[in-house]
Amino acid sequence: MRQRTADGSARRFGSRDLPPRDGGPAAAMTGWHRLSPFFVMAARPGGPLANQLPQIGVSLVFEFWPAPIHSEFDRCQCLIRRVVNSASTNLRCDMPMPWAQIQDCADVDEVRSVTGPVVSEYFAASGGPFHVRLVSVALHCLRLDCATETLPRSLFLEMHDRVGIGFSASNNFPMKHQGAELLANEISMMSPGGTLWHTTTGPGDWFTMALPEDDFAEAGSTLVGRDIMACTPSLVARVAPSSLARLQSLYAAAVRAAESAPEIIAHPAAARALETTLIEAMLECLAQGDMRYDSASRRRHATIIGRLGQLEEANRGRPLFLADVCRSLRVSQRSLHQICQEYLGVGPKRYLLLRRLRLAYRELETASRSETTVTEVATKYGFWELGRFAVAYRETFGESPSATLAR
Repeated sequence: MRQRTADGSARRFGSRDLPPRDGGPAAAMTGWHRLSPFFVMAARPGGPLANQLPQIGVSLVFEFWPAPIHSEFDRCQCLIRRVVNSASTNLRCDMPMPWAQIQDCADVDEVRSVTGPVVSEYFAASGGPFHVRLVSVALHCLRLDCATETLPRSLFLEMHDRVGIGFSASNNFPMKHQGAELLANEISMMSPGGTLWHTTTGPGDWFTMALPEDDFAEAGSTLVGRDIMACTPSLVARVAPSSLARLQSLYAAAVRAAESAPEIIAHPAAARALETTLIEAMLECLAQGDMRYDSASRRRHATIIGRLGQLEEANRGRPLFLADVCRSLRVSQRSLHQICQEYLGVGPKRYLLLRRLRLAYRELETASRSETTVTEVATKYGFWELGRFAVAYRETFGESPSATLAR
């Protein structure tokens, strides 16, 4: 094994020279690819390096952390990035491999943990059995997330470096985008850095697609001939019913493939073909769509809802009551009721009640039965009529408070 010298000449691993740091002649060696900031190598079965590994007969891709991160080569981390079962597979080191996963969530907190930083707020707007099935499909650049939900809910989406669109299945209950109802032939669109309150009024399926900003711009220029990036953080596009129906059909087919035949999604060529078809259908909808932008009043209402979220974050684990919230937000109870109905699908009293019930549920779920009582938890979160608390709790979570504590 040979380390890289100070002048950037090649070092040695096994029986092959590693490419110089500046991508010199050795970087063009067969089997090597430059992927900044990593060096990626494919070791073929029967090759000099493959013979030194226990996984003989399997193609491997390794990832080497370069010298600027670790000063000595023997401290570099060598991670198996991908195992390919066929020696003849054409490895692509400049493109992530596709994958699909399915997750079933029985709790709001579980949904938040699964969706990560994209969904920072999520709450069910009614009681009853809660279940969310999330099907995620990551193609080479395009990301699909399908949520099948049993209860009406509101969630807060935050886009980062991607352009996102969202639309419903054809048989859904009405939905809302930033407090305004989405019509049957409308889709939501968010630009990078944009935020969105999305509300459902009943059970149904919600489809989202996200594409990196640069890839979206390039696809728009190539397929449509112009940039169709949203000029505001979020907007609604009214599209031709036939175009939306085609996009819904293609999306549903991709979700079915992820559920019943994930090997199709995992195949690079099949994934690329599916991705191209979906992007074309998405851009067709947006290019022909009639854009509807948020009004000044809706942006102002969105700001108030954002401040409500900040107030909740500052009082995490503590109950909030309507009078205190109105005072902190400097808004009348009537105005807050209108805004909460628009953005959250429920009034502020109902919203704060559900929040207190959720706090009680979390504590009962993790508490020790020998050290905690239902009465202590109920009174801690402002429930002084224990009978009504028990009824509201059962309606919301499908079980009694004592049953949660006993688990």
